[in-house]
Amino acid sequence: MENQLHIPSYVFREYNFQVNRMIPYRGVIKLYTDHGMYALKATKATFNQLEMTYRMMENQTGMPTLLPFELNKYGDPFIADSDGNWYVTTWLEGDHWEIGKPRDGIQLINQMVALHRVGKTLSKDLIVDNAIQKSKILTFWQDQLNQLERYRQSGISTPLLQSIVPYLSFIIQSGWEACHRLQHVEQVISEEIKHNYTYCHGRIHPHNMVIQGNQMWLIDYDHCSYDHPVRDIAVFLRGQMPKFYWDVEIGQDWLLHYDSFHPLLLEEKMYLAALLSFPRRMFRFLLESLQRPVNDHQQWMQQFERLFTDLNCARRFVQSLHKI
Repeated sequence: MENQLHIPSYVFREYNFQVNRMIPYRGVIKLYTDHGMYALKATKATFNQLEMTYRMMENQTGMPTLLPFELNKYGDPFIADSDGNWYVTTWLEGDHWEIGKPRDGIQLINQMVALHRVGKTLSKDLIVDNAIQKSKILTFWQDQLNQLERYRQSGISTPLLQSIVPYLSFIIQSGWEACHRLQHVEQVISEEIKHNYTYCHGRIHPHNMVIQGNQMWLIDYDHCSYDHPVRDIAVFLRGQMPKFYWDVEIGQDWLLHYDSFHPLLLEEKMYLAALLSFPRRMFRFLLESLQRPVNDHQQWMQQFERLFTDLNCARRFVQSLHKI
């Protein structure tokens, strides 16, 4: 099993694990050992990201949020190696968080606030430099826009894709508007906003929230960064607001609740508007459809219609942000 899962033998030696069984599960390896069950992760996170996350874990007070690393036999919180970085956490037998009603979102925001408060206390020498993050986002958006533009200009041949040609101009226009919003934020951003930087988890959504008893834990640290708190807020809203058709009142209640504990600057709200403006799921859906055959045309059209509705609802919500 070790060879099949490509786990170096030194990983087990460093944790003194006598592994009886291993099962891949949602991006981690579930380990059954003589001492209990653990989750082993081959992470994309860099050494600096993992070190920053470990310091966050050490600074957590009251009700902790980040599921702690298990220390290896040398007292290290993770393994950093030229072949890749690894960490281990206790295996949680709990339920993933579900947001079925607006009040559930408030509870998750409370966890986000607690995380961001601790993150502002990080020592400056532990901070992951994220100064070029916005330019990376912009480059990614522009690349997706250019791909879709090329398909449109080359002529879309299938009858199914021909049927959505009238919508493409609007979809592409929405993407360029998001790029212009982000570029504008880069131009007007002030030094003051950097004082509001904090630890951002990067993927706060129900699949990364595990409930065990009365405790809610965050897992998966591949995308953590030291950045604007709106990075986490945007991921949360993009994941949860479509369930409520981007209801303006619900979204504003969530943001006002966050703002009451961790006030956002005007530039940060502009940054949030930019991040929410780009129709990420629509672009991913279309580009994937253009690169491979579509088998179930009716299902495809239903998904396109859902995403187009979501795009319009999100645009309405973004326009309401200036009122918050």
